[in-house]
Amino acid sequence: MIFDRGRNPFLYRLSIYGIGFLIGTLLSLKYCEMRSGANFIKRVKGEVFPEIIGRDLNSFESKLSNYNGHIIMLSFWSSVNPSCRSYNVELVALSEEVGSVLKDSLPFTVLSVNMDFNQELAKAAIKKDSLYWESHLLPDSLDMGFYGIRELPCVYLLDTNRVILAKTTNTNALRHAISLWK
Repeated sequence: MIFDRGRNPFLYRLSIYGIGFLIGTLLSLKYCEMRSGANFIKRVKGEVFPEIIGRDLNSFESKLSNYNGHIIMLSFWSSVNPSCRSYNVELVALSEEVGSVLKDSLPFTVLSVNMDFNQELAKAAIKKDSLYWESHLLPDSLDMGFYGIRELPCVYLLDTNRVILAKTTNTNALRHAISLWK
C-alpha cells in the first residue's frame, strides 16, 4: 500500500476514510439515479398529455381519450398511501365545487388512476373515500416516470384537447386554473 500504517498512521487513516467516502458518494448517487428514474419525462403546461389505458370498476377497457371534449382533473393515487387518502377528501370537495361551476359551460370529469397492484384494495378505498365519480382507471401496470409522476398523489388538469393546464395538488391553484374556463 502507498501509505504504511506503521510509518504514517495519519495518512493511512486518511486514505481509508477517503476510499470509504468515495464509495459512499458513488452509492448515494446511484440510489438517487434509481429514485429519479432514468425514464422520467417532465410533463409541462401546454403539452398534450399521453394516452392512458386501463380497466374501469366493471373491468371494461377504458382510456383517457374517451373523455376528449371534457375538462379533466386527472388524479393519480394509491389506496395504501395515507397522503393520497387524505387528499381524496379535498378532491371530492373540489370536484363538487368545480362541477357545479362548470355544469352550464363545459363537461367536467374527474378521472382517478389508481396505482395499486391489488384492484380489490383500490375498489374498497374508492367506496370508503366516497369517490362518487364513475371514471376510475385501474391500469395493469403504469410507468409513473413516463407520465411525469415522481410522487403520489399527483393531479393534472387537462383542457378539452388533453392539453396540460396545471400539475399540482394545491386545490387553490386548481380552482384558479379552472376559473379561467368560466
